[in-house]
Amino acid sequence: GDDLDWDVDRLVRPYIDAVAKRSTLRVGRILAPLGIRYIVIPVVDRVYSTSSAPLPVPSGLVESFSAQLDLEKVYSPPSMVIFENSQWIPVTSLLSASALSASATGGASALVSSELSGSTPILGGTTAWSKTSQSIGAGRVHLGVPFTSQWVLEVNGQRIAGKPSFGSVMYFDVAEGGTVTLVHEGSVSRRVWIVIQSHVWVEVLLVAVQPRRRRRGV
Repeated sequence: GDDLDWDVDRLVRPYIDAVAKRSTLRVGRILAPLGIRYIVIPVVDRVYSTSSAPLPVPSGLVESFSAQLDLEKVYSPPSMVIFENSQWIPVTSLLSASALSASATGGASALVSSELSGSTPILGGTTAWSKTSQSIGAGRVHLGVPFTSQWVLEVNGQRIAGKPSFGSVMYFDVAEGGTVTLVHEGSVSRRVWIVIQSHVWVEVLLVAVQPRRRRRGV
């Protein structure tokens, strides 16, 4: 979900701490609504830990994740350890029946007791800056980002407001099938600020390129 512009670290860190303290065995289900499919533990990050001088992985870290009931260790290169979340829900998806019934409740205790797999990915490539449309049947559309009224769902041209889901993210109920489009109504000030930043970077690049052109006699 990096293209949907949200602070993953703020939401995920408490649950990772729970794994470290071994206070949960269902972190896969807890992280599922956020669209987290893989958890990667770097062994060699090529910054602090290199192939020629590797640093040991923190004691008990891999073991704590291996103990999680919803995570499966998958084949990975020696430079990292990868776990796959069997319960993940795609960031933009049509919820399965079991996930739909659990979406109206919130909190980790509700998540760990629910089967969340089986949701269908939809609207691939959606970002806060571009729209993707798709025809779907009736159901509940999941959006794995923190709840905000800036996201709306258009169904056959009709706008549907989002509702809080799983205690941290959001959903849209589609009563009848049709063509759906996720739309982000970002603030004008945010868009203006990004345009200003773009112009600043263009100026910086021009300044960096001009001395080289002079030295070459262009």
